[in-house]
Amino acid sequence: MIELRHIEQLEQRVHSAIALIGELRTENAELKTKLDGYERRIGELERLVDDFKRDQSAIEDGILRALKQLDALEDTVTGADEPPRSTATATQPGVVENPAAEAETAQDDGDRSEERDSEEAGAAEPKTGEGELDIF
Repeated sequence: MIELRHIEQLEQRVHSAIALIGELRTENAELKTKLDGYERRIGELERLVDDFKRDQSAIEDGILRALKQLDALEDTVTGADEPPRSTATATQPGVVENPAAEAETAQDDGDRSEERDSEEAGAAEPKTGEGELDIF
C-alpha cells in the first residue's frame, strides 16, 4: 500500500531532479557560450598561424634569393679577381716556388739596375761599396 510518506519522498525527489535539471541547463548554456568563444579564438589563432606560415615562407624565400644573389656576386667578384689556376702561384705576390731561383733573379735584377744607374750617371759617380750608391 502507498503511504503518504512515500508520496512526499517522491515529491522531494522530483523537486530535486527539477532543480538539478535547471542547474545543468544553466551550466550547459554557460559551457556552450564558452565553447563558442573558444571556437572563435581557435579560428583566430588558426588564421594567425596560417599568416605566420605564409610570412615565414616568404621570409625564407627572400633569404634564399638573397643568398643566391650573394653567391652570384661572390662568383663574379672572385672570378674577375682570381687569375687562372695554372698561373696563380707564379703571379701571386709573396709566393715563391723556388727560393734559390728567386734569389738569383733578384741578384741579377739588382746587378742590372746598378749597371743602368752607373751608365746613366756616367763615370762621375763612384761606387762606395757593394750594392750602395753615393748619393751625396
